[in-house]
Parts: sequence; C-alpha cells; structure tokens
Amino acid sequence: MDERQLDVLRSAIFKYGEQAQIYMAIEEMAELIHALSKHKRYGRCLESKVREEMSDVIIMLEQLKMMFGRVDEEVDKKVKRLDKRLREEDPALARMSYVERYRRWNR
Repeated sequence: MDERQLDVLRSAIFKYGEQAQIYMAIEEMAELIHALSKHKRYGRCLESKVREEMSDVIIMLEQLKMMFGRVDEEVDKKVKRLDKRLREEDPALARMSYVERYRRWNR
C-alpha cells in the first residue's frame, strides 16, 4: 500500500475507533470465510467475490497492524517453519527451487 492509502486507513481508525475497526475486521474475515465456502461448493464462478473479500481483509489487516504492531518477524518464523515441515514430509523438496515445487504440486 502506498502512503496515501495508509493515511486513509489511519484516518478510519481515528474516526471510528480501534474497537469498531476490530469488529469490522472480524466481520470482513467472516465474509471471506463465507465466500471461500461458496467457492468450494460451487466452483470458479465466485472468484470475483473471493477477491473482493480478500481485499477487504487485507485492508483490515493493515489497520490491525497499525493497532497491534508489525508482524514481520512472526510471519518470517511461521513461513520458515512451514518450509521445514514441507521438506521433512518430502525430502526431495529440499533440492528443488520454489518454481519446481509449484510445478510439481500443480500437475
């Protein structure tokens, strides 16, 4: 997000308050869950709805980061843990690039 967009998100927190934005984040996440559930049930016809709800959740996550602090270190730690788990489950992955892994899983 650019600085102008971040300023808009900060303004929303200031105007509506942190508690209201936390509730809004919960609501937007529930709407994404609902869209994903429908997508799984009915297929590709609802991809635009999933993208719309993802956008709402990303916006709310940015506001949550403003309220609760950055999570870069936690995300890095969790991605490393996932990578380790994937390599342990399939030792051949340790020798593959990420592109090769993607191609292997999407055959």
